[in-house]
Amino acid sequence: MRTRPWGRRAASAKPAPATPATTAAKASSSDSTARALGIAGIVVGVLGAAAGVVLGRRGRGTGGSAA
Repeated sequence: MRTRPWGRRAASAKPAPATPATTAAKASSSDSTARALGIAGIVVGVLGAAAGVVLGRRGRGTGGSAA
C-alpha cells in the first residue's frame, strides 16, 4: 500500500468514532487551554505596554537642548 508524503496511509483506515464523553472532555480541555492562553496574552500585552511607557519616560531626559 502506498503512503502519502506526510506518512498517512490511504483512506482505508478509518478513525474510531468519537464518543460523546470523549468529545466533551476534549472540548472542555480545549476551552480551558484557549482561555488560559488568552489571559496570558492579555497580561503580556499589558506588561509590554507598561514597560514601553516606563522606558519612554526614562529615555527622554530633562528636556534641555543637547547642543
